Order: sequence, then structure tokens, then C-alpha cells
Amino acid sequence: MISIENDNYVVNPPTELTIHTIEGFVENIKNELVGNRDIVLNLADISEIDSAGFQVLIALKNEALKRSVSLKINDMSPEVYEIITLYGVHTFIENNK
Repeated sequence: MISIENDNYVVNPPTELTIHTIEGFVENIKNELVGNRDIVLNLADISEIDSAGFQVLIALKNEALKRSVSLKINDMSPEVYEIITLYGVHTFIENNK
């Protein structure tokens, strides 16, 4: 789920980022993201995201800001784009593509 590539954390969340799947994902992130590496999210394979999954994305962005590192989305599915646009944070979360 989390790897290190080019001195960045690369995070590949589950394909469903919902209230039913985020608990394990959040625990894994808390245990794995240490230090001051930039964070890259691969969100291309997300087929379902709800408000709980959206909150995880915002929490990751806030954690990156707290650490003075960047959080970038390497790619995003239409489902992710729809929810971040709906909540008006598409400019808050940087998309590399």
C-alpha cells in the first residue's frame, strides 16, 4: 500500500475508499509515514469514495502541511475528481496530471 520511490512516499489506497475500508488504511498510514518525505497518492484505481474517504484525503493534506512536505496526486479516477470538485477543494489538493 505504501512504498518509497525517488525519496517520496507513494501511497496506493484500496480501490474503495469508504467508511468500511478506511480504518485499516488510516492505521497503515499512521505507522508508515514517518520523516519528511513528500507524499504521492495514486488515486487512479479508486472506484468508490464517500465522505469518510474524502476526509482521509484532507487529513493527509493537512499532515503534509504540518510536516512541510508536499502531497501530490499522481493520477485520479473520475470518482475522486467528482468528490473533490463537489467539496470545492480541487485547488487545495495538487494533481500532477
